[in-house]
Amino acid sequence: MEFFKQGETKEVHWDDIKESVLKKNKSLYDIINTLPLTKRHTLIQCKYPYGSKIISNGMLHIANPAGKIVSLDDHSISSDLRKKLNYRTVPVGIYTHGGSEVYFKMENRTITLNLFLPGYLIGLWELFDHPASYLAKRIWSVSAGAKTIIMLPKISDTESHAILQKEFGAPKKILKTFYDQWEIFRAIANHKNFEEDWTCEVLFLSDAWIDSIKNKEKGWEAFEHYLLENAWDQSSYWRNKVTYDLIWEIFLGNLVKKITKPNAHDVSIAKHLTLVSTGILPGFTPATNNLLAPIKGLQDVFTKYYGLKLYIPTIMVPHHFSLQEKNAAVYYSLQLPSLLESSPKSKTYPSLITNLREIKAILENFRSECLNGSLPIEETPLFDFIKKTKMDYFHSEANNHDGIKNTAEMPIEDKSLIYYPNKKDTMQFSENSKFVKGCIRISNLPSHPEP
Repeated sequence: MEFFKQGETKEVHWDDIKESVLKKNKSLYDIINTLPLTKRHTLIQCKYPYGSKIISNGMLHIANPAGKIVSLDDHSISSDLRKKLNYRTVPVGIYTHGGSEVYFKMENRTITLNLFLPGYLIGLWELFDHPASYLAKRIWSVSAGAKTIIMLPKISDTESHAILQKEFGAPKKILKTFYDQWEIFRAIANHKNFEEDWTCEVLFLSDAWIDSIKNKEKGWEAFEHYLLENAWDQSSYWRNKVTYDLIWEIFLGNLVKKITKPNAHDVSIAKHLTLVSTGILPGFTPATNNLLAPIKGLQDVFTKYYGLKLYIPTIMVPHHFSLQEKNAAVYYSLQLPSLLESSPKSKTYPSLITNLREIKAILENFRSECLNGSLPIEETPLFDFIKKTKMDYFHSEANNHDGIKNTAEMPIEDKSLIYYPNKKDTMQFSENSKFVKGCIRISNLPSHPEP
C-alpha cells in the first residue's frame, strides 16, 4: 500500500516554536520562559501524518530525511539525533497540534488507555521512573490520530469499496470489522487525491534539557518541579487502583446477595463503565472536529465517492468524559469490546438486551450502595460520577421496556450524532448500526439552580 503524505523531523530552538506552546499550555510556556536556555537546549519538532506510528514495540518513531516514519534506531536516522532522543524509551514531549491514541491490540479487542491532545506532556513517567521499572515497554503503542475510529453506517459494499480502492488506494480486501475500518481511513487520508491536510505535531526535549535537570543546574528547579507535579497528577488513579479494586470487591460481596450469580463479563463491563464515567478511560464520542482525524474530509469521501446517501456518515472517536464539558456524552458499545480487564464470556451468552438489563441492574446497585454509605467513596471522582452523571441504555429493538431505549432516540438528546456540515435533508441517523445495537451513553445530569 502506497502512502503519499510524509512526516517531518526538524531540530529547533525555543524561540522558534514557543508561540505554539503558548496557545496550548500557557503554564508550561511561562515556566520554560524563565529557564537559562543555551544553544544546546534544542527541541526536536516531529510531524506525523494520520495513522502513522509514534511509539511501536517500545520504540519511538520519527520521520527520516526522506519523510518516511521509521524507528529511532533505523539506519536512516543520524547518530546525533538518536543520541538527543534516546535518553528514555519515550522522551519528554509536548503535543502542539493534533492528537494521538495510546492502545494495545489484542486478538479479540483493542484497548484504548489514553489520548494525548494538544498541551499534553508525555514521557514523564518514563523520565522519573526507576530504571528497574515494572513497565513492560513493548506493550503499549501510540498512533498519530485515532486508532479506534468507527463509522456508524455500513461501509462494506463491494462495488462502492472498489471506487475507494481506485481513487484513494484503499486496501483490496473489504475490512468488515469495526477495528479494521482504521486501515481504510488511514489509506484515504494519506493518498494524494485526499485534499484535507492533517498532522500530529510533538516537540520532544533533547537530552540537554534532561542533563540540566539531572545536574541540578541553577534556574532549573521550577521546571523539574513542574514536570514532577504533572507526572503525579497523571498517575493519580493508577497509584490508587488497588483501593478502587477493593471497593469493587466489597460491592461484589454485597451484590451476590441481591443478584443470583451475576454474569462475570457484565460485571467487568459495569466496572469499566465507572472508569469511563470518571474520565480515567476513554469512551467514544461523535467527532465534530479534526482533533483526532481529518473528519470532514473522510465524511466527504464516503458521501461523494463511496455513495452514502441515506445515512449520515457519523464517525466515532475515543474521548475522555468530563463533568466540566458542557453537554458532554460518551458511548460504550457491547459490540466493540475495549475492556482493560475482562472476564471470559459464557458459552451460552444471552442476548444484548439481556446484557444491557443486567449491566443496568449492577450499576444501579452500585450507585445505591455508594449513596447510602455502604461503599466508602466520599470525596473521590467516583462519588462525583454517582451524583452528577446518568446512563442511558439503547438497542435497535427496544421499546423502552425496563429502561432500555430505542436507538432512534439517540440523536434527539445528542445532536452531535447527526453532525455533518454537508448533510442533506434526506440523510438520517444510522439507528441500525451495529455499534448502537447494545449501546450505553454516559452524560452529565442537567444542572438545576439552587432554590
